[in-house]
Amino acid sequence: MKRTITVLALAGAVVTLAATAVPASATPSTQAPNSALAGCYNTGCNGRDPIDQGCTDAITTYSLSTSLGRLEHRYSSTCNASWARITGASAGTWFYVQTCYGPYVQTYNVPSSYASAYTDMVPGRDNIRVGNAVNHGPC
Repeated sequence: MKRTITVLALAGAVVTLAATAVPASATPSTQAPNSALAGCYNTGCNGRDPIDQGCTDAITTYSLSTSLGRLEHRYSSTCNASWARITGASAGTWFYVQTCYGPYVQTYNVPSSYASAYTDMVPGRDNIRVGNAVNHGPC
């Protein structure tokens, strides 16, 4: 099926583009499911902000309470990436997320006048640890 689209250029000239529609099933996908909705995927998410990147389908895979606040391991399947979130914390509280058997780690301090915060992302879901100065999750 052919479509013709007319576009007005800035100089006032008219440009005509022809596009051929291809059924989605005929085009093989090299991206992960829903990754087009996000700004990054897996290792490409390392060090990036999960909200800014559109990793909004996050779930909490585990949480743990510490004397410095409640820590959560957050995971987005759209981005295949993880981050730590802390709630009930004091400003300045340090916390982190890391891959247990890899080189990725992100740390963060809760900003002034906040009681919660989250780190940037590390790639993957499995073998991810979140922690703070007094406790950490499993690997």
